[in-house]
Amino acid sequence: MDDLMKLVKETNMAEPLKDTVAWRRYEQMRPRTEIAVDPSLYEEYSGAYETVDGTLSVVSHRDHRLFYRIVGQSDLEIFPESDTAFFMKALPVQITFELNQDRRVRNLTHHQNGWEDYAAKVDLGEVLDFEDEVQQRIKDQQPLPESERIVRRVIDEHARGEPNLENMSPALAVLADEQKEFIRDELEKAAALKALSFKGVSQDGLDVYDAEFENAKIEWGFAVARRGKISHLYLRPTL
Repeated sequence: MDDLMKLVKETNMAEPLKDTVAWRRYEQMRPRTEIAVDPSLYEEYSGAYETVDGTLSVVSHRDHRLFYRIVGQSDLEIFPESDTAFFMKALPVQITFELNQDRRVRNLTHHQNGWEDYAAKVDLGEVLDFEDEVQQRIKDQQPLPESERIVRRVIDEHARGEPNLENMSPALAVLADEQKEFIRDELEKAAALKALSFKGVSQDGLDVYDAEFENAKIEWGFAVARRGKISHLYLRPTL
């Protein structure tokens, strides 16, 4: 609730059309109430989904409970607030399902960070095969093809304050655009990049690098969706 009030104070909520992302974020952070629904619905919702940029997710059910995960990550339980709208308790994330006239799922929408990401239902077998490839990369600690070239490009773009938003998933692009000036200033303090070394593949399937600058050491991690766009990105100082 404190985060919600902070968002209201910092945003001009009187002009929603000028700040759609802020209004969505406000809506996504509000408290939600779990209700009871018929768990037989969960069979229809279960399966694999893909966004236009290639981000893959899987919905599954067991023991009358529904779970959602981005491929390569862990299952998180989602709780019903209506027959078609669900929310996470661990994060300010909501998942809604769109049904056709026959009550079959057409797509889902992932609501997070002020963004709404639409995903169509796709073949589960293909997605699980892709997930197996991610898990094998994690096991073998094998970076993505051209991984170092990608992270060098990302560092250079952020150092110039010009991240390539078109090459990111929509939700990540929103965050990158918001934080680009702060990151540019931090990289300006860090000065020139001196060395870059592959550290490994995280348990979430991100390629992780240690970057040594003249005045700082920063860890960078990123993941690429099936269609080539960066779906996850983080950086943090290291000792």
